[in-house]
Amino acid sequence: MSNDNQKHLANVLDKSQLQNLNLLISKLDDKIVKQILDVKQLIDNIKLDDKIAKPKLDAKQLIDNIPPGINEDRLQQELTTLETNIKTYIQQQIQNIDDGDIQQQLTRINNEV
Repeated sequence: MSNDNQKHLANVLDKSQLQNLNLLISKLDDKIVKQILDVKQLIDNIKLDDKIAKPKLDAKQLIDNIPPGINEDRLQQELTTLETNIKTYIQQQIQNIDDGDIQQQLTRINNEV
């Protein structure tokens, strides 16, 4: 086999190996991106769970404090008001989730990977 043919064959093998390596890197990148998104969602869920705990406790205390024999219509009005207040509170807490905290977590994860 001539030197030119050997060089050409070596280049083809190198290109094939590079293509395989690029494919593996691409798959790894996809997995890392998915893991980062999963962690971001987990952080969001944890923060939201923490924020919901207080309104849940408030609702339980309100229910526990309902006097016996209360009018059903009045109870329904109070429950509707409570539900509205809880939804408003949750929306406010969602808006207050600090994107900086999420970014710090993502940076930490990227540094570990």
